[in-house]
Amino acid sequence: MVDHDPAPPAQLPTIRLTESEPEFVLWEDRTRSLMLRRRTGKSQPAADAPPTVPGIILPSLALQFVLDDATYAKVIGPLTAALYEEFGPQADIRPRCRENVRKIGIWLQPTNPQVNQGRENGLESLELEIPAGSQIRAFVKAGYVRSEAEDIFDTTPKRLNTDGVPDSGGAIHLTRLKVAFAAPNIVRTIVSGWIDILPDIDFTFTLTDRLATSSLPPGLGARTTEHFEADTGLLIALGGFAGALAAAVVSAFVPGLGIGIAGAVGAGYGPGLAAILELYPITPGLGGGGAGARAMRKLPFEVMVGGGQKVVLDYRRVFVNLAGIHAAAAFGLAQRTPFARLSGPDRALVRGEEKTVTVAVRVVTDDLRPPLRVKWLAGSLVSQEIQKNIVTARIRLGVTPASPVKAVKVRITDADGLQAEAAIQVQLHILSEDGPVVCIKRPWLPECQI
Repeated sequence: MVDHDPAPPAQLPTIRLTESEPEFVLWEDRTRSLMLRRRTGKSQPAADAPPTVPGIILPSLALQFVLDDATYAKVIGPLTAALYEEFGPQADIRPRCRENVRKIGIWLQPTNPQVNQGRENGLESLELEIPAGSQIRAFVKAGYVRSEAEDIFDTTPKRLNTDGVPDSGGAIHLTRLKVAFAAPNIVRTIVSGWIDILPDIDFTFTLTDRLATSSLPPGLGARTTEHFEADTGLLIALGGFAGALAAAVVSAFVPGLGIGIAGAVGAGYGPGLAAILELYPITPGLGGGGAGARAMRKLPFEVMVGGGQKVVLDYRRVFVNLAGIHAAAAFGLAQRTPFARLSGPDRALVRGEEKTVTVAVRVVTDDLRPPLRVKWLAGSLVSQEIQKNIVTARIRLGVTPASPVKAVKVRITDADGLQAEAAIQVQLHILSEDGPVVCIKRPWLPECQI
């Protein structure tokens, strides 16, 4: 066994999360301690409910594994590092291994003496049921999904004009955000507001994420429905102006949630209007969907490990209940295929007798594990910056009128010695000092060449 931990605190309840609705209501009070009571549908707790249990703080996100000792020892370090990259150095990330149960708990805020033991209790109590055919189960707590959406809403301008532009005197007021969870796979992001005309029009705008598995990597996807609801009689009476108002709500608020919308809402509503998007893959770094899809992008998909390999998570099951979002994945190790893409200008302007010209370029790598070593094989390095898998640089090229096409070429080497190369060509346009003025903007014209 690896990563042994101290003995667990005594008399902690087990919080077992399965596909069915949770047996207990889970909530956090102002001291950040989780309380547990059996769900009853009544205002009073059931007679057989357990006593309130303070001092349990469930993770915002959690992972549980079924892996052998050797595999767990190989992947836990890189996986933890990848999670810190995703959530930031302030996150509290705790790997645990006890009695063949391996899991990771993630809290987004740093620990302190008031919450430290509660977090230990929460991680110890949490048990994620792993379906047959999977080796990893992921859990995203409903409270975390809501908190992330509310943080974005808090920074979104609440008053807009009918062009969707923030305006202190604008007619569109955004007042409230709500995130709701429903089995088997639904997360709704609901924005409420009102339009300041005579009479006022109250509206709701709902994004419904239907989470699903996808045939495209990494195996998770979503279908998102947009729904704008308002007083239809007034909207129809307002004609085209109503369409502008609805479009303003969609185009102004939705980008603040990181949501991609397939088009603006038009005029002439029935009881409501919904636009349904096709299933799209959940891919880190890309937008699309509401709060549910956004939360899913926080899950790990690929994690690079030593020896030229990577952990690949093939998600095969996703479901939603009142506790939050759950996903199960098969685990595999695969050989990495290093790749680098170099981008930059395809032409550069050289004035007068200049002997060199400097161009800005960017390299994006894939399957190369940091730290990266960069060697420029063509062109002279002026400066560069490396962040994760991206290299930005300024490269100096020599000017020779007889050879106006210059190459920029780079080789990237990763921590395991894997390498990838990439190159581009830059056409130099040498501008005569007494050349036509048009050559400043269009140096490739024949009359601009020396």
